[in-house]
Amino acid sequence: MPIHLKLIARFANSAFALVCVLLAIQGLSNGKAVVTILALLYGSIFAFNLYLIEKSALVLSEEEWLKADVRKALLHWKQQRMAKEDAAGASPPDRDETQ
Repeated sequence: MPIHLKLIARFANSAFALVCVLLAIQGLSNGKAVVTILALLYGSIFAFNLYLIEKSALVLSEEEWLKADVRKALLHWKQQRMAKEDAAGASPPDRDETQ
């Protein structure tokens, strides 16, 4: 997940969750149960969105880390193979090339 999208999603969901909590507090102080319940419901949805954003970012970062490990292992294997080919291709000076 790109960092700018992650930050926007994190701050937007945090702001919406905060607004919902403030609406719930206001609803409690005014005695409006419906407003309080809806505000808490929406607040919990935004909090769950925050949780999902963090989990997906964690999974994607682990996946990128594993991809980098695979690329590093592949490059190491290619480098070893090229070194072996170079060593096998270099003939000793006393060896006759016509045989």
